[in-house]
Amino acid sequence: MTAAGWPAQVPARRLETIEAAGRAAVPFTSGLLIGIGEGRRRRLADLRLLLDLHRRHGHLQARLVC
Repeated sequence: MTAAGWPAQVPARRLETIEAAGRAAVPFTSGLLIGIGEGRRRRLADLRLLLDLHRRHGHLQARLVC
């Protein structure tokens, strides 16, 4: 199965998972892929979502941009 077939690849599901990890104080690494058809606004919006989650819970150890 490719990564695209995993439930965690659905954006809303990923955010729920990252949020749940934060509530449980589980350190987490997340990020986003660049160059898959998204625009600058989408990239910034996604980075803001990760920043907001980190500000609420302080659990994101690294943000990867690939």
